[in-house]
Amino acid sequence: MAQDWVLSQPVGSISETIIDSNNNKTENDNEAVYSYSNKGLLDKVTVIKNGEIINILYKYDPNGNLLKKTTIKSLLSGNKVYEGIYSQKVAGYQIPKNSFFSIYQTFVVEPEKAYQVSGYINVQMLKHSKFQMYIDFYDSNGSIVGSNIADYKKVDGTFEKFENTGVTPSSAVIATLHFLIRAEEEEAAGGFHVDNTAFYYK
Repeated sequence: MAQDWVLSQPVGSISETIIDSNNNKTENDNEAVYSYSNKGLLDKVTVIKNGEIINILYKYDPNGNLLKKTTIKSLLSGNKVYEGIYSQKVAGYQIPKNSFFSIYQTFVVEPEKAYQVSGYINVQMLKHSKFQMYIDFYDSNGSIVGSNIADYKKVDGTFEKFENTGVTPSSAVIATLHFLIRAEEEEAAGGFHVDNTAFYYK
């Protein structure tokens, strides 16, 4: 499950999603990286300072007038990969309250089987949000027939195994696994790496 993640983000949020590597360049202190919206407006400036990532976010009205500038700090992760060469890096900003920002994969499952789902998670930042692992099960008509949800609260920039167990519902034929940032307040944000993810029957 190392590839083929799909990004799901609410309207108005800002996304950052890349395949990361320990060999990827890390910006030097005070070196700024600029991100722009599809309208050509400055969305985000990222600067590393004193071992922290400082994200400066810009919010505009429909006419392109600046409404607000917000600063969110994130941990600078020393290790971007748990095992192998690559990991998936995801960050979302300005997430509306009660919305979520996620990556997901969909796959075939067998009914009434005990399973375990896991991934190695490295959360660098949560603001007005929580990190969750969702697995939703669907029947042959596409109706949801069950879910399994786990919350993860550790934010320290290191990898840790995050797992959950259950039994696939009797009518399940496919499942969708999400790693997501759920907003608990307006303009929420979160950032994480996920690596070495697996779904298997016990």
